[in-house]
Amino acid sequence: MNWTLLIQGNAGEGHSGAGHTGTDTEDSGDKAEMGNNSDIDFVLRFETAPKGTVYLSVSWQPDSGKDFGYKVIRKLDEERYLAVGDVKGFADMNTARLRRIMGQADAFLSLLPFRPDKPLKTSGFMLDEIQLAVELGIPIGILYDARISPVITDEPGRDSVVVATSDRQITIPRERLALLTPFDFGVRRSEELQLVELAEFLRKVTTRQSVVGPYAFLISRLQPDFRLPREACLAAAERGSGVPCYWIDSEDYRSNVDDTIDRARLLIKHATFVVAEISLTDENPDFDNPSRAHEIGLATAYGKVVFPVSHAPRRHPYHGLVDQQLVWWDDEEDLFEKLVAAVHAKRGLIGRHVYNWELERVDKGQMPQFRSPRFEPEGDRWQPPTNAAENQTQGWIYAVSFGVIAFTVALLLRHGVGYDDSLDLAAILAGVATFMFSSRISRSIQSALTRIRYLRWLIPWIAALLLAATIVFLSPSGDGDPPGREERNER
Repeated sequence: MNWTLLIQGNAGEGHSGAGHTGTDTEDSGDKAEMGNNSDIDFVLRFETAPKGTVYLSVSWQPDSGKDFGYKVIRKLDEERYLAVGDVKGFADMNTARLRRIMGQADAFLSLLPFRPDKPLKTSGFMLDEIQLAVELGIPIGILYDARISPVITDEPGRDSVVVATSDRQITIPRERLALLTPFDFGVRRSEELQLVELAEFLRKVTTRQSVVGPYAFLISRLQPDFRLPREACLAAAERGSGVPCYWIDSEDYRSNVDDTIDRARLLIKHATFVVAEISLTDENPDFDNPSRAHEIGLATAYGKVVFPVSHAPRRHPYHGLVDQQLVWWDDEEDLFEKLVAAVHAKRGLIGRHVYNWELERVDKGQMPQFRSPRFEPEGDRWQPPTNAAENQTQGWIYAVSFGVIAFTVALLLRHGVGYDDSLDLAAILAGVATFMFSSRISRSIQSALTRIRYLRWLIPWIAALLLAATIVFLSPSGDGDPPGREERNER
């Protein structure tokens, strides 16, 4: 089953079922309502998404079910489910962060460990996660170590099941409890049986309409020559946050909105965060691209976390990004590494932990269905434009080169033109060069030659060779007269 987002009526709600596609703040995505189609039903479908996402609550202590935890993750991965959890590196339990991550999942699964030294005989933190899943109203599955011996009250006719351990009890609505079964820790046969139960749990989960998974949106240059920087941004955004990243022309999503401008607006509006690549390009070598500036303005108005990145050298961006911490990069590998670090630093606000990615390290030699994103540059590197002074010099070189080509070709075709006549054509050379530069034709030529870079240097060389050939061909003869002069005098 693919992830589908259906936003009915006012598209500014930013919710789909239990899922929230904004940031941790309650009003994220509601700060502005822009465009003329804000009341449409926006459908977003991710073609390559997993069947679903399961929030996994699991202990990673070696004596508390770590090995069994990886068996469960492996089973989820085999069934094409994404196992996610709270971001690592935070010791505290941040309820807002857990609500965001858990609320974007299709189901909740807890592997309760046995903790003999704890009053509750299990993890109090994980019990808090179960309680939060109850409050969010998502399907719940619980596999618990049989040594915990909880008191389960499951009376016929009641619409809820009570799970109690020591002085703590959790009431779970019966319609939300999809799995509640013990397992014998360390007993292989028992653990294998629970994996069978897990498969049944997943089948129950898939009957629920899947909420959209969180995603990031990339604002960048769309031309084919910018492929490598774009791929670096897409991979880095997902690697640093655990959230897939898409751009407007990504092939693995579908939407019912055909208009590109409005679709971009809606993709930005419902994204978890935005990466904005604002490097100067050949089309805009001296100022920021207006389309990208507009989309960044939309992201800012919708209250999104924005990660602006740009190719070095450093410069002063337009005022809307003055207060942002820009990532300056030298090449595509540098872009990937720096953006991963920048996104990972804010993972508590926008990210999640993807357990499937750990299987490649644990199961050496076996590739999981969902791997950690990598960036392996292949093909031509993107060449940034030259600065304003270099562009002006290059513009004059192109203008003069085309003037020389036109001038020398005219002379060579006529064969009989002498140097004295060519002085009359010198004005043509100057006129052509001046007209081309003053009318910015040279800038258009530079932009057109962006994808065929070798012509940038070939055109001046052609001009120089033609001029040299003209000088040789029209060099004066021994009597001082150029070829063709005698014949012309006789006429």
